[in-house]
Amino acid sequence: MVLLNEVEDERVTYFAEYMVAHPSLLNSINEVYELVLEARMDNSTQIFNVIGPSGVGKTTLSQSLEKRLFKLFEKQIIEDPSFIPYLLIEAVAADSGVFNWKDFYVRCLAKLNETLIDKKVDYEEYDNNFRPKKRKFPAENGYTAPELRRSLENAIKHRRTQIIIIDEAQHIAKMGTARRFQDQLDTIKSLANVTNAVIVCIGTYELLNFVNLSGQLSRRSDEIHFPRYDIRNKKDLEIFRAIITHFKERIQKYFYIEIDLNDEEYEDLFFERSLGLTGVLKDWLKRSVRTAVREYKREKEENEKQELITLKFKHIERAAPSINKVSKMLEEIIEGESRLEEKLNTILEVREKLGMPKKEAKEISAKEKSKGKRNDVGLRNPKRDKVGVGDGD
Repeated sequence: MVLLNEVEDERVTYFAEYMVAHPSLLNSINEVYELVLEARMDNSTQIFNVIGPSGVGKTTLSQSLEKRLFKLFEKQIIEDPSFIPYLLIEAVAADSGVFNWKDFYVRCLAKLNETLIDKKVDYEEYDNNFRPKKRKFPAENGYTAPELRRSLENAIKHRRTQIIIIDEAQHIAKMGTARRFQDQLDTIKSLANVTNAVIVCIGTYELLNFVNLSGQLSRRSDEIHFPRYDIRNKKDLEIFRAIITHFKERIQKYFYIEIDLNDEEYEDLFFERSLGLTGVLKDWLKRSVRTAVREYKREKEENEKQELITLKFKHIERAAPSINKVSKMLEEIIEGESRLEEKLNTILEVREKLGMPKKEAKEISAKEKSKGKRNDVGLRNPKRDKVGVGDGD
């Protein structure tokens, strides 16, 4: 259906709400979903860290995962409105640069439909006569509150919440000292242990600062890599071209396109400035469309016969991410990807500490090379290469 007659701003909204269900996204959603359901059954892993570069589509992943969980629990939710099986919450960046657990607890309690949040008291303390002491927390008292923590734990139990999804989880790592950084880990681990809920932390490569910091936490956690499309990989290149085609077809429903976005010249620019990140590409095209709409409105005031909103190359070029910004993003991506790779030296070091023979080094090296360039932790071989519209289901 072509929507060229819709109001200009509505056309931009239609395009902005469009989602391409591409293989990397589908694989990541399927893997996280399957692992979470398995974890609910055996309690072997309670914390999953979904890690990927900024702009890869992690928020889309969290929203798609929420939709899939709703379908799973829909019948039970309808039968019992007090049942809240999953919780999707964003870890909001703190103004002070230090993550605010108190604010996080309040947001979680609100999501769980908890009432009188500001009236919570702590009954865990006792006076000299062994009578419970109520202690209401002050309006501003640092960055945490035991009363809210216990209230959240109880709410999770009463609501029978089984899965907690934390989007933008890298913000939790914002702490001033190494000691407090360890405290963040302990808080997440304790929340999982006390509530018996599976926690899914979704964030950028900064989340890797949590990984392997604590041996006990590492035992109870697992990492899933949500990677970008690497155009050095032939299959990735083909998929990314298909994604550009689908965006082009979507744009053509609402706007007239003066150029062919699949032309080699334009594809080259898209690869260069998006770094193989679908989220970056979509935001870029969205800015381009808005630029075209603004220009159309100005020209329409001058010429009433102006009928078509035309997306031109100049709009795309003007809205492209700056090369300095792209360069900085690429540095962070390469560093994050390298930290996720299993290094041969690390494998040999572990084997040496275990007293295993060094003669296995060549065999290990050959094994690592046989995995190919796409040696991403937690990434399964793609089962579906279809690219299309949908919510990832």
